[in-house]
Amino acid sequence: MANQNTVGITDDDIKKAKEYKDAMNALKTSIIGVNSKLQR
Repeated sequence: MANQNTVGITDDDIKKAKEYKDAMNALKTSIIGVNSKLQR
């Protein structure tokens, strides 16, 4: 998507994007944790 700041982006979209980012960070953290366990 091109830079569509404010155009058609609602607070709800921003909230969903934040939740998605938090979920991705949690997933990445858990994958890193599993990888470090496997490498021992």
